[in-house]
Amino acid sequence: MTEKGYGKDWYCMNLSSIWTKLIKESAECEHYSSDFLIQYDCIVRKLNAGCNKLTEYFGFRDYGVDHDSFIKSRLSQYKPYEYRKIYKLTIEHGDYLNYEGFCDWKAELSDISEETVENILKMIEEDE
Repeated sequence: MTEKGYGKDWYCMNLSSIWTKLIKESAECEHYSSDFLIQYDCIVRKLNAGCNKLTEYFGFRDYGVDHDSFIKSRLSQYKPYEYRKIYKLTIEHGDYLNYEGFCDWKAELSDISEETVENILKMIEEDE
């Protein structure tokens, strides 16, 4: 799922379909669904602080939503933790100008649940 912005600021990008997808996944958690909001707040703070590119991971399990370091920790265990779904979200400032002369923003949400544990760990390490 990809969303593109229409102005020079990240908040000119309509992320509602991406947030909706992640909120629906959070709602399926038996406990601690609100963990998603902590990570959402962290993303907004980074973007408001001027971050031009970020990649975040969301690991959904019965008892909450994990972020990058928790996913990495749990998947690195002797018996890897099982996640219902793992998503990778990348938000970045484009390097091209749109018709108004602004560099656009782009956000992409990818379901990486079917990747091997090794590939997921490698992705997280590369994005740290």
